[in-house]
Amino acid sequence: MKLFLEEDFRGSTLLHTWDVRLKIIGFIALIFSFSFIKNIKLVPLMIVLSAILWIISKVPFYFLVRRWRIPSLFILIMDLIYLFFSKGDILFHIGFLNITYMGFINSVLLTTRALCILTLANILFATTSYVDIVKGMGELGLPVILTDMFLFTYRYIFEVGSNLEKMQRAMSLRGFKGKRIKDIGKLSSLVGAVFVRSYGQADRIYNAMILRGYGENQMIKKVSLVSKQDKILLGIFVFLAVGMILLQVYLDVLGG
Repeated sequence: MKLFLEEDFRGSTLLHTWDVRLKIIGFIALIFSFSFIKNIKLVPLMIVLSAILWIISKVPFYFLVRRWRIPSLFILIMDLIYLFFSKGDILFHIGFLNITYMGFINSVLLTTRALCILTLANILFATTSYVDIVKGMGELGLPVILTDMFLFTYRYIFEVGSNLEKMQRAMSLRGFKGKRIKDIGKLSSLVGAVFVRSYGQADRIYNAMILRGYGENQMIKKVSLVSKQDKILLGIFVFLAVGMILLQVYLDVLGG
């Protein structure tokens, strides 16, 4: 069983070697600044910044396209609502539907913001393993209990998937196809059995950890030093994020 969170691309680029704590802060700052943009004049800047980071990361384009597919369905629905149900000056007609100027602008902004933010998020996960991201969040101050929950959940998703595959294989060897409507009951029983087994396994693991002293003494965290290059890279990201927000505020003040 393989999850999309596992699909990270090893490399030696600046983004790959960047300290994970500063990387999380930098990407979150830039993502927040993108979500703040409401002026179409800043759309080209968002696209250029996202493209530059994608080129630096050397993440395959097909990876981004795959990650865009499912969110794009929701973006498309919102685009259609903006295009056909926004008030304002009419650009042109499609049958009995009218596309307004404001609807078109809002649709472009929504699509650009969403795809650029998805690109940044996917670059973050593609250049950093999930475990490293969770550990980095822990070093940034995420409570230990939440860090452990993220790590254990990630680890035992594979165990649940393995149990499900074993039970499906056993049922198929006994002639079960699962393609008919009346097989829904058996499939429900399969899912229920997986949950019962998972609960029992989780209880055994928790008791074993308690017997080994889990939760009584917190280990002292070793905080790694941050290089000058990592600090400079964070400064660039924060500068870009603040610059984007200031440009948006400036355009709002000018009224255009």
